[in-house]
Amino acid sequence: MQYLIHTINIKNLILNYEGIPFQNYLINEIKRLNYKINTLGYLHCAPWPIQLDLIYKKQSLDRLIVSGYQQKYVLKKYLGWSKKKVNIIPSLRFKKEKKKEFNGFIFVPFNL
Repeated sequence: MQYLIHTINIKNLILNYEGIPFQNYLINEIKRLNYKINTLGYLHCAPWPIQLDLIYKKQSLDRLIVSGYQQKYVLKKYLGWSKKKVNIIPSLRFKKEKKKEFNGFIFVPFNL
């Protein structure tokens, strides 16, 4: 990995971030090899109960992107993230469309 980091001029590391150990290890190793590489993560999933994997660590990401104010609030208030390190953008998974009328429809589960 060290050879790859030094031979290719890498400026940014962007990844879907879930705070799992191998991601933290990757971030720490990249920062150890070249502290100038900007690390950016996107939290693509909805918040789950007890998000202990997302507790802010000393060598965490430079910036974390989330798609909701609630995610930023929980990360900031309970998990130790700085408000400067967490940014909110519109969801990359769902498109916002005009509100549709759902009167007269019955929604059923995929499997009954």
